[in-house]
Amino acid sequence: MARVLTLKQSLLLVVGGVVAAELWVTLFGIWAVFDTPLLKFGLGVGLSVVAAAFISMSLFALVSAIMFTLPLSLFFRRSLVAAAAVFISGFLATFVIPALFESEPFSLLSSLSNVWFFFLSFGLCVALVRIFRHA
Repeated sequence: MARVLTLKQSLLLVVGGVVAAELWVTLFGIWAVFDTPLLKFGLGVGLSVVAAAFISMSLFALVSAIMFTLPLSLFFRRSLVAAAAVFISGFLATFVIPALFESEPFSLLSSLSNVWFFFLSFGLCVALVRIFRHA
């Protein structure tokens, strides 16, 4: 049975999510510089520019999701799903709140496509960890 998070743990997870968002933006900038060989390889194989960029973005989302899921799964063994939900709330709030005030709220889904890819990959990683842990 899952354990309920304390207020201290929840606050720590929200702050960790905000800090992780800043780290994620930095890593995304580094990835954007160093994924050029991956894009060239994709174009050399015959993929379109859109397909090569989509594969590169998906790989980044998956790698960064694994990077943030592993510590959560180690520190919050019994309450992983609750910890992941609180963590991703802090992470998404870092991007969604400024986007709501800067532009039209309806363009939010298209303007944050990289963040949504990470969100989906993170959810997939948490689900896989939970499935394998209970198998």
